[in-house]
Amino acid sequence: MTKTRQQGFGLAEVLVTSVIISVGLLALVKLQGTAQKHNHDAFLQVKAVLLAREMAERIIANSAGKTNYVGLDCANPPSKPSVLCVQDEIPNFNSNNIPNCTPAQMATYDKWRWCANIKLRLPVGKGRIKKTGGIYTITVSWNERTNKKESSTGRITKSYNLDFKP
Repeated sequence: MTKTRQQGFGLAEVLVTSVIISVGLLALVKLQGTAQKHNHDAFLQVKAVLLAREMAERIIANSAGKTNYVGLDCANPPSKPSVLCVQDEIPNFNSNNIPNCTPAQMATYDKWRWCANIKLRLPVGKGRIKKTGGIYTITVSWNERTNKKESSTGRITKSYNLDFKP
């Protein structure tokens, strides 16, 4: 009897290899989904940081009206101000129709614009400004998607606080 050598792969070897490759591909798909969620969460946090810093810069720029910002809560946003203090908001802008805004009018405009931006840029976005002593605290909060293990609603509230002294 002559012995012949086997050439190629057997069926069992092909099946085991297929299972291993399938498990690896499923792990990569799950990793991709997790990476996208974390990337989106980081994107929202960057937006919140930028919005908080924008308001801090507005308060610093309007030092004469800085007390007008205290107590703002975007859960009850201010209505659109009667005087729009920035040229981008003025219809048919030209150098003859620039309003001469008081510090209080500028603060009213800033608060309205900031709350509108938070609502536009963050899911269920909210903002608050408080003052304790000489320290201003700007808080921006928003909702993020999560799994049901972390929250029964599938959403959790995140927030960013910025403390500064103008």
